[in-house]
Amino acid sequence: MAGVPRTRRRPRHPVRGTYFTQRDPERATRRAINQLNQLGYTVTLNPLETAA
Repeated sequence: MAGVPRTRRRPRHPVRGTYFTQRDPERATRRAINQLNQLGYTVTLNPLETAA
């Protein structure tokens, strides 16, 4: 990279495994359900009850 100081050239940090799940949890849920359906499973999700 011509013109960019050497100190500013840093490798890009890899995306963590939970990045997309935290960014769009509904999409991650749909993706997981679709993957299980393609493997021949029927999926039923029940929300967890939160402790009061």
